[in-house]
Amino acid sequence: MVDINYSTLTYFKVSVIGSAAVGKTSIISRLVNNYFPTIYEPTMDIEKFTSLFSLNEYEVKERTYVMVTIEDIFGLNNPLLQTPADLITSSVLKEKREYLSNIFKDIMFTSMQKRDKLATDSKKVKKEKKNKNLKYELYEENFTFKILNSKEEKIERRGYILVCDCSDYKSYEDINQILSKLHQIEKSNNLTYYYPKCVFINKHDKISDNEVKANLKKITQSLDIWKKKCNLEYYKVSALTNENILEYFTRFLSKIHQNMLEDDQKDADSDNENEEMESDPVMTIFNNLILIILLGNLHR
Repeated sequence: MVDINYSTLTYFKVSVIGSAAVGKTSIISRLVNNYFPTIYEPTMDIEKFTSLFSLNEYEVKERTYVMVTIEDIFGLNNPLLQTPADLITSSVLKEKREYLSNIFKDIMFTSMQKRDKLATDSKKVKKEKKNKNLKYELYEENFTFKILNSKEEKIERRGYILVCDCSDYKSYEDINQILSKLHQIEKSNNLTYYYPKCVFINKHDKISDNEVKANLKKITQSLDIWKKKCNLEYYKVSALTNENILEYFTRFLSKIHQNMLEDDQKDADSDNENEEMESDPVMTIFNNLILIILLGNLHR
């Protein structure tokens, strides 16, 4: 058993996005349980899996662990979302469509205000010592955990993994639209920093097929352009053979973890600067003089 202090761990969420049948759930199953499901069951909602990951597996003495909640998102080509709302007559289906739509909007940060609110909420969580009250129960030998209380919603989403099928170019076109949307939000709001994202090109085990090779070439050519635009990485993987799944996922987690450490350092530096200004007697006198002048002007 690994001796881990769970109260000091870094916690975050990663959303896995893509069309139906590209292998999102199979990839997550490989990561969480090292198991490949042989029966296909489409994800019709959002499912969450929380597991402990080591970022430097072979450095036993200085091993770094993170607790990651992986969000398995319903297919981008979900029939309800593809159907215009005014064409749906059933009240039950309308309600379901709105529910799925709201989940997707939340994941995509559709407004700067929403992103700012999430950032503010995240800082509150940091002041609570990074979810110190979270309680986890070990229920698998492979360090998979079950959340026992309702604090999970405070864990911040910190990255996106977009999945496509290298044998189905349409599945890439679907995530290409998501990349365009994320880039548009980033650019229109002048965001210098946005959450890390990467693409898993799944089913690489089919690469011997000539048509698949042609598809893969088109996909990688397009992704090379995205790579220059928005610091995107892409990886060729296979959930079936377990090719590169854990290695590249861990690499992505390491990038997120490094960004979070840098954010924490910036917040600490900012707090120190504010404390120094507040404790500076010259600044205190200056601020008091400004206040006196403003109050004097108000009474004139």
